[in-house]
Amino acid sequence: MSQAASRTFTGPPTVDAGSWPGAVGITTLPTLGAIALGISAQHGHAAFYVAGALLVVALCVYVLGLRNRPELLIVGFLIWLTVERIVVAALAPGLDPETLRLLLGYKELFFPLLGIALLPAIAPAWRQAPPLLRVVDGLAVAFVVVVIVALLVSSTPVLDRLVYARRLALLPLVYGVVRLLPWRLGTVRAVAWMVIAAALAVAAFGLLERFVAESLIWRQWVPAAYYFHLSSLGDLSAQGTDFPVLGLPVTFWDFTGVPPERRLVSTFLEATTLASFLAFGAILAVATIRQRVRGIAVAGVIGVAGFLTLGKVGWLILAFGIGYVLVISVVPRLRDPAWLASLAAALIGALAIISLALEASGSASGALAHFHGLRQGIESVLQAPLGRGLGIGGNFGAGTLGAESTFGVILVQIGAIGLAMWAAWILALAFACATMGEHVRDEPLLGPALAAALIAFFGTAALTESAGGYLGNWVYALLPAAFLSVAAHQTVGLRPAHP
Repeated sequence: MSQAASRTFTGPPTVDAGSWPGAVGITTLPTLGAIALGISAQHGHAAFYVAGALLVVALCVYVLGLRNRPELLIVGFLIWLTVERIVVAALAPGLDPETLRLLLGYKELFFPLLGIALLPAIAPAWRQAPPLLRVVDGLAVAFVVVVIVALLVSSTPVLDRLVYARRLALLPLVYGVVRLLPWRLGTVRAVAWMVIAAALAVAAFGLLERFVAESLIWRQWVPAAYYFHLSSLGDLSAQGTDFPVLGLPVTFWDFTGVPPERRLVSTFLEATTLASFLAFGAILAVATIRQRVRGIAVAGVIGVAGFLTLGKVGWLILAFGIGYVLVISVVPRLRDPAWLASLAAALIGALAIISLALEASGSASGALAHFHGLRQGIESVLQAPLGRGLGIGGNFGAGTLGAESTFGVILVQIGAIGLAMWAAWILALAFACATMGEHVRDEPLLGPALAAALIAFFGTAALTESAGGYLGNWVYALLPAAFLSVAAHQTVGLRPAHP
């Protein structure tokens, strides 16, 4: 390995030791505010709404005050998004469907508020972006515009439209807002380190809840089954999640075999998006931790937890991403984007062939059994090329057409143009990470690692609708956006412009 390849980071380098207590206090404020809001619901709706209004004001101050410190701002969001489900589930006995919906909706304010605060940074960010990054930025904006238009013209119930507007526009929105922050390599390193730390903590807790303290955690401390019941009453859960199995929510189980097998769910209370989050953290660990043995050890712990989720999408992302990083560490010439494109085509082709073969044999399980959702999407777009309307079909909309496939849902709801734009954005983002990442010489493996993670994420989106999930997948837009902002500055020799 080259000397440059060994100069990767061991920890967050942008905050000196003396400031860590203050940094920890600042980054926990979004979480502490949400907990206080949940507790206030026990004193009635009036107290809850007053506390909610105060929390929104505090969040606005938080965003405005930290918009020039992205490592603190984003880590504050990361902490809440990592623990949101388990905290809200613990508070569920004091909530009703209305307060539950509002408490879970708190996170939806993060990036819109941040985007408003960063509006003055749009023009400088566009001017400083090289042509390839402008293409990626433009595709993200264009796809969000398509979703907004579909939201306005669709005739489905408003709630169904809003759910899918958020699910489909989430990653481009996160990407676009994060691109406007004033990133430097040190702040990207700090955020990447915290994503790894969060994944490791979630993995450790998952092993604890799975093997050591299942009954204590899920039956005494956190009433998980009641949380899913309340979510179902508030139309917040996917269809068919409101019934317990052996006292635990159905999302805790894999029904492929007999008897059902318990899945590791950790703080997410759901295995599929958790598997995607853990896979991303493990890939980052292998790509960025200086001591190779330590990096592999951290990735190993996270990977074991990811394997125990029984989430096949996470398995595929984990294997493809870590495999590619390890290979290019030994054979650097395979970093060439042409090799990565070849591997991507092979991955997507293999997934299609394996899924079809297993489906034909009747032995498919998990994500590999979801090919029918993609098939329904293709059949639908042949009849309605522009889509049937936002909010139709899927796991959360009217009917189930295209369910269990992100590709299928996009084809059903916003048609061939929508899928083409979404696919073009994801693949262009991966290509930009692979090519522009070559200019970030102090982190030679991070760009290829992000590209591999994005390509695997894209390939598996055909076989799962969880690609639209917030908690586990927002990091797939966060880190590439931050990394490409740094790569753009190093490419054209500019300093980041502070809004």
